[in-house]
Amino acid sequence: MTQKPRAVRFSGQEEAQIQKFLELNSFLDFSTLARIAIKQFVENPTLNLKSSGEVSSLPKKKKHPRKVITKNQTTEQNEMNIYNH
Repeated sequence: MTQKPRAVRFSGQEEAQIQKFLELNSFLDFSTLARIAIKQFVENPTLNLKSSGEVSSLPKKKKHPRKVITKNQTTEQNEMNIYNH
């Protein structure tokens, strides 16, 4: 397996949070943590979002019906559902 380095940009606050987490969890290094998080998201592409309480001045977009991914669909069908949103 060929390993390929990737770059990730973090804000100062994000960097501080990551550094604090790594100091408290010395069994992990940054690379391992990043691989675990990315792999988990790829396998289960969901995000838990919290409202910042700020009001956006942007117009609301029309909602599209959600597509449900089932276990019976092929990987290709699942990828199409994810990327066609």
